[in-house]
Amino acid sequence: MIHKLIEKQGEHYITPLFWECHCEDDYIHPASDLCCYACGVEQGKDAHEARVDEVLRYCYRFRLPRDLVNVVVAAVDLFAPELADQIAIPF
Repeated sequence: MIHKLIEKQGEHYITPLFWECHCEDDYIHPASDLCCYACGVEQGKDAHEARVDEVLRYCYRFRLPRDLVNVVVAAVDLFAPELADQIAIPF
């Protein structure tokens, strides 16, 4: 079911493994985080699934769980290789 882990939405790919809050920094959270303690946004209510390109670009800066990032990388390799060409995956 790895193909369900990324989905094209408009011009971007998104992933349910991560979500974005309203903070300017550290705004990408793993799906296991139910809320952002900095801005108070709750997953699923005021937040949306994270863009794959931003997960890959900021995975180290935001200290995202590497095992989840690796799943996103594998999904990109299989189902969105054009995205992998545009983004320098940092590992």
